[in-house]
Amino acid sequence: MFSLKRIAQPLDDDEAAERIANGWATSSVLMSQLLAARGVPYVHVIQPNQYYPTSRRFSDEEKRIAFTDQGAVKAGAIKVYPRLLGRVERLRASGVDVLNGVKVFDEVADAVYVDNCRHYNTAGRGHAPGAVGVR
Repeated sequence: MFSLKRIAQPLDDDEAAERIANGWATSSVLMSQLLAARGVPYVHVIQPNQYYPTSRRFSDEEKRIAFTDQGAVKAGAIKVYPRLLGRVERLRASGVDVLNGVKVFDEVADAVYVDNCRHYNTAGRGHAPGAVGVR
């Protein structure tokens, strides 16, 4: 069972990132089990995020659209993505089919982000199906 408990004081960034990653992993296992019991395939795809570094090269124009130093989006991705990826093998061991798609845009020259909060434009959504072959 997944539940949230009230905490007495704010968590530091590392503890918050750990809890987010644990909640994400637990949710994925539960969804996989629920769907498996009904004979429904489940695949968890970890999507690309511009703040998680890969070999993707951004044009100056896309950098202006896709990146900001304001807000929690960048800090959250930097803290949480490595933890999510660090749980992939445990998820697979629990029977979850996980695809690591964080590098799916690495060879794409077109701009793929529409904002600084990981959302894709039409070109990005058009390239996303390529994640199926990425592990």
